[in-house]
Amino acid sequence: MEFRNSSDVVYAEQLIQEGKRREAFNVLSEFVKRDPSSVQAWYLLSTLVGGDEKQLYCLDRALKLDPNHRQARERFAGIKGLPGGRPKAKPTKKRSSLGIVFLLLVCAIAGVAGMGYVAVSQPELVNSILFTPTFTASSTSTTTFTPPPTVTLTPSLTPRPTASPFPTETPVTPLSLIYSTWTPAPISQDDIGPAVGLYAPDFDLKSVTSSNRIRLSNYAGKPVVLVFWSNDSAKGIKYLAAIEKLFENYNSKGLVILTVAVKMEAEAVLLIRDDEGLIFTMAVDPNGKNHALYGNLELPLSVFIGKSQKIKELRVGLLSYEELESNVQSLLREQVTATP
Repeated sequence: MEFRNSSDVVYAEQLIQEGKRREAFNVLSEFVKRDPSSVQAWYLLSTLVGGDEKQLYCLDRALKLDPNHRQARERFAGIKGLPGGRPKAKPTKKRSSLGIVFLLLVCAIAGVAGMGYVAVSQPELVNSILFTPTFTASSTSTTTFTPPPTVTLTPSLTPRPTASPFPTETPVTPLSLIYSTWTPAPISQDDIGPAVGLYAPDFDLKSVTSSNRIRLSNYAGKPVVLVFWSNDSAKGIKYLAAIEKLFENYNSKGLVILTVAVKMEAEAVLLIRDDEGLIFTMAVDPNGKNHALYGNLELPLSVFIGKSQKIKELRVGLLSYEELESNVQSLLREQVTATP
């Protein structure tokens, strides 16, 4: 599936509002892999992952792209236990020179008043302070006036508040850790089954071309066409040609095609694959156990599964290429179109 604009982020926001956190996580994780420069995508992803370390990593990526993103700053500060955002130092107020003059004037008035009190109550003390007797060589004495010392007030300084530093950068957590350890809420068994609107039953099958196991859950977040078929009749093999054409036209647009040969061995499927020139993913269900998960319905059985892994359409029998393509286009439109 291609991610070419921000509509996936809008779609993810809608899913979150609807309580579909698992689907929202799948949309956003795929989106940031292809476009890691989306601030809003990283912020929303931080609300879906578990654990402070993963949340701080997503918020750190968002703040590096936009340091002024208010929601990311507040969420980052809340997790780190800070009052919020980058603290700013308060400017120190300069003491007004007029205030200093006023303070000096008050002190002078208080000094004069105090001297007046002393002059009235203790004149001898005043005389000893203000007038110091000086003697010359003759017996005549004179007095010299000694002015009182001038008091200079030193204004006190208010200490400048220390600015708190911005939180140090959180160590980077690899994206693979976030994607591999996020565990969605378990799905109730009542919500799983072979019916439109329910989650498609998961399976574990062997690939015919390698030793890899094929699980439907490995393709969460992508639209899937699942086809159960058999070589009991020529129509089953003929149907594979239409599926191959569908794969060639829509694989580059994100569509996943899985075919399951029911009650067949891998060697027989490989012969058909080589004869018909098929290149899509093929698996075998030798005992039909996985076909039973889908109700043992008549073959070929085509199941159209949305990005949320819910069944959007379930069809029995041969479909024309036009019918196949119509269902696929509906799947793709449902994945990329979001209503704000």
